[in-house]
Amino acid sequence: MGLPGLTLMARYIRADDFQIRSQAASERERDIDLGYVIQSGPLAGLGFRLRNVMYRGSDTTDVDENRVLITYTFNIW
Repeated sequence: MGLPGLTLMARYIRADDFQIRSQAASERERDIDLGYVIQSGPLAGLGFRLRNVMYRGSDTTDVDENRVLITYTFNIW
């Protein structure tokens, strides 16, 4: 897309046919990450990521999460 440092990740996980307390169960999770890492200048290596998570289970509590992650990468050697 012509924008170095921009990343997008999407993941969908589904599990069926297992048991919780002797009852048939299923669950599913969807994760989406959108991130950007500054490429140059005094803040080079500083990254920001937005994460959205949706979890649904037949015998568990449903979870919806939005997270903001801030990272910094630097060379040790």
